[in-house]
Amino acid sequence: QPIVPQIVDVPIAADQVAAFVESIKDVYQGVQIQANGSAVVLNSTNTANFGQFREALGHVQNGGSGWRVSVGSLCIGRECQGQPLQATLNINKVDVTAPTPAASAAPAG
Repeated sequence: QPIVPQIVDVPIAADQVAAFVESIKDVYQGVQIQANGSAVVLNSTNTANFGQFREALGHVQNGGSGWRVSVGSLCIGRECQGQPLQATLNINKVDVTAPTPAASAAPAG
């Protein structure tokens, strides 16, 4: 059987996420943007800020080279607990690792 590489999500370093957040947090008025480890948290107290909120989500999605952004949580509207616009975006990079030959050489049985 051929040796198949493994694809693994690796969280982005917290300092990279914090630097990115610092560079954009003043751009989107009415939206609070915070770094939380390898995640970005966006909140707004008013649904009138939806346009800014949506644009901020897109900015994070396209934020870094090789970033793979996934939605940890998203709530929009009056039914949300706390603030009416809230999102947590988890940021990873894809890493391809070569498998160990011993793991691939195990006999099928």
